[in-house]
Amino acid sequence: MKKMNSKKVLKKLIDNILTYLDEMQCDIILSEFAEGGKYAFLECLEIISCWKYFHKYGIYDIEKTYPL
Repeated sequence: MKKMNSKKVLKKLIDNILTYLDEMQCDIILSEFAEGGKYAFLECLEIISCWKYFHKYGIYDIEKTYPL
């Protein structure tokens, strides 16, 4: 795997998490396991949102875009 700088790593992580969350939005009924995964992904985004450039990478209001 090619090494990336920190911005590229965070962008890739954010993109992957957003993709997973978008896929979960399509499921009307989530299993308990999938629901737990959604919470985990949202928690990861909350932590990453502490990064000052987070808003440049695809989402501004996590709770509005992905309500629990």
